[in-house]
Amino acid sequence: MDTLTPSESRAFRRIAVAILAIGFTAAIAVYFVQRARPENPLAQQLESKKYLHDLEIYGGQANVLAAEFREWFAGLWYGQNLAYTIAVLTLLAVGAVRLGFILRLPPEEGEVCDGVSCERPHADAQDNVLRWKAGKK
Repeated sequence: MDTLTPSESRAFRRIAVAILAIGFTAAIAVYFVQRARPENPLAQQLESKKYLHDLEIYGGQANVLAAEFREWFAGLWYGQNLAYTIAVLTLLAVGAVRLGFILRLPPEEGEVCDGVSCERPHADAQDNVLRWKAGKK
């Protein structure tokens, strides 16, 4: 893996700090303002043996696991769990940005790079220089 140039490192730090500041501020706000999950009148149903048995008969053990997963996943979006979810997603976003900086494509031959952005020299400009050099000989 390639290391980052100083200008890329500064750009990464700025982006990472912005993502972390926004994400953790949102997570802290949600943590303190947390709302309770709305009451689900069918919540007790998942705990009943008859319902679980029926789920297993109709769809097998995969159906029971899917129902439990749906219940767990729905719980991530309320109260303290939402704050933790936002914090983890923030860290994942910073990791994805870091990975993007590390795995950037190297410049192609002939491109001029200043460390952050690369651009191809114009073909016309190269042709003019070659013509000028040819005329001087």
